[in-house]
Amino acid sequence: KLVITVDDDTPVIETAPVQDTDPTLGATSWTFSGDFAYSIGADQRGPTYSSAADSDFADLALTGLANDVAIVDPTVTWASENLDAATFNVSFKYDHDRNETTDPELVEGTLVFDKANDTYTFEIDPLQGTQDVTLGEGTGYETYDVGGMSPSSGPSPVATGKLGEGFFIQITGFEAPLSAGGNTVVMDGELVSGSQAAVTLSSTALGVSGNTIQAGEAANINFFQTDPKGNLGATDFSYATDFFIKFDGYETESDDLLLIVSLVDANNSNLTTTRAIYVDQRDVYENDTVNTDLVGTKYEALILNDPADPNDPFLDNNDALLIVESNDYNIQDGDNWLIKGIQILSNDAGLTGSAINLNRGVGADGGSSTSAEPIVGLMGPGNTIAEDTSTNPLKIIDAGFSTTTSTPATLDLTLNFKVVDSDSDSTAVQTIDIEIPVVELVGVTNLAPTDLVL
Repeated sequence: KLVITVDDDTPVIETAPVQDTDPTLGATSWTFSGDFAYSIGADQRGPTYSSAADSDFADLALTGLANDVAIVDPTVTWASENLDAATFNVSFKYDHDRNETTDPELVEGTLVFDKANDTYTFEIDPLQGTQDVTLGEGTGYETYDVGGMSPSSGPSPVATGKLGEGFFIQITGFEAPLSAGGNTVVMDGELVSGSQAAVTLSSTALGVSGNTIQAGEAANINFFQTDPKGNLGATDFSYATDFFIKFDGYETESDDLLLIVSLVDANNSNLTTTRAIYVDQRDVYENDTVNTDLVGTKYEALILNDPADPNDPFLDNNDALLIVESNDYNIQDGDNWLIKGIQILSNDAGLTGSAINLNRGVGADGGSSTSAEPIVGLMGPGNTIAEDTSTNPLKIIDAGFSTTTSTPATLDLTLNFKVVDSDSDSTAVQTIDIEIPVVELVGVTNLAPTDLVL
């Protein structure tokens, strides 16, 4: 009797996926990585991998919670593979604002198995934990004398208002001559100052020495957790990730302005800086420009014209909408800044220095840089302060901010998969656990890395 025994080779897990307990949580992406090693055995695939059917990996499934609510529409799709690595596209939707009445937000990323170095990397868009607030929805607007704790009467140098839970704004103003760091050259890390001026703040206006910002004037806006009133030394800052400003009467090539954003590192509040952003007419949305890239975004309502609603905040024929997002000031490798304040100048007022050239677009394709643009008429190059020679006043009729919130966002995902060889032998289910830790940032209660981006 002849007995033939066939010993079928099978894949072997050498190192089960190791959870990343210290992920890299940046302003533009979150990365989770760890060790994972396997041997496919004698029934190895390749060297050509043309589809998911050829992959070393099968039955990939993503489940879990984001903001303590089950993620929606998770996908893990094979993208490419060779003998050294396998890449999968990942996506899911989540409750970004803890509001079941709003649409869930899409998160995209990649899962890469590095076969050569025995690791995995799971990289996704950062989750948000923000609230959106506006001047129009604000309450409790009051003016104060410097240092005053009781509301003042008449024109005053300080004004405050509550825009949302844990988010108050304080406005001060300066008029010419303006300087920064003791001279007229604005450097990173410097704010503009000048002679103190009275300010205006309401649900429909923000201005210096009236309800506009004139040439040679600067409006200074800071964010706080509690009402600072007239205290200019308050330190319980709140933070924003992006903002919009709506202007009335901003409609010609000669209209431009300068922003200086005051920034704090998302993971270390002792690290601060400022950056100047130059804005000309092509950097804003108007009713006679193509605004289709705002459709489907949270800014869409700002450009809609609803005839049935007389209060619909559409752009009329001389309005302009300015939008600044995280990737407009987080422009260098390693940047992880949040906004704690903004200065708005209607012209350069004799100041000089370099500036970020604003890209008006929103989302991933809307990032700004310091590169110059071609000069077209009165617009361009867009990356210096001194080119803002406009003498036209700025009339702000609304502004809104996406704020970080004291309720930390959460992420607890499980990614299951099997390793499979060319004759369909597979391992037991393997699991990658993806979680984020909660950390504290000085000045913010229980702020998590999930709160650090728009």
